[in-house]
Amino acid sequence: EMKGVYSNPEALLNRAAQQALFPDNTYAVDSGGDPIKIPELTFKDFTNFHSKYYTPSNAKIFFYGDDDPLERLNFLDSYLSELPASVSVSTDTKVAMQPLSIITPRYEQHPFPSAESQHMISINWLLTDKQLKPHEELALALLDHLLVGTPSSTLRKALTDSGLGESVLGGGLSDELIQPTFTMGLKGVKAQDVAKVEPLILDTLQTVINNGGFDQDDVASSLN
Repeated sequence: EMKGVYSNPEALLNRAAQQALFPDNTYAVDSGGDPIKIPELTFKDFTNFHSKYYTPSNAKIFFYGDDDPLERLNFLDSYLSELPASVSVSTDTKVAMQPLSIITPRYEQHPFPSAESQHMISINWLLTDKQLKPHEELALALLDHLLVGTPSSTLRKALTDSGLGESVLGGGLSDELIQPTFTMGLKGVKAQDVAKVEPLILDTLQTVINNGGFDQDDVASSLN
């Protein structure tokens, strides 16, 4: 399975970006394992890890619906009571906030064998090292839609119309992790155009700032 993942250039790019943005916490480690390193894992290490972390004390169980809560708990107890008691490991598995330690731009290059001499470029930001408030999350989602949410959105349109690559790369705002990130770029970029992608993205964002933001009709449309 992981060999298949590592044979996909976009998956490798996403992995490299995440490791660059989160060098100091769990997100820097590939959850599925690096195929090169997997053979070094002993069966004892594997079973020790499983017995320590795959326990009810380290699990979150979700229900939905309007059934009786007591029936839910009885249902859970019929399964969990058969398992041995375990010590909570919640402090060991908590994902720590990644400090905003990258002050100046950081550049990385990762080769990938391909029959075509084309490149993929992504520009990535770690947006905060603090827990966002609900109105801040909403503001980020709105900004993301205005920038990249539709083919006519400011940043997506600039990348598409530039002709520097075959297609847009990156989905903009990602809020699945403990800290939100923002990623955009292009794939299918010729060697002579690689250096033009970053300035295009940054200049487009600066133009939005210089123009005082977005048209109110566009904001209203994104809210709806």
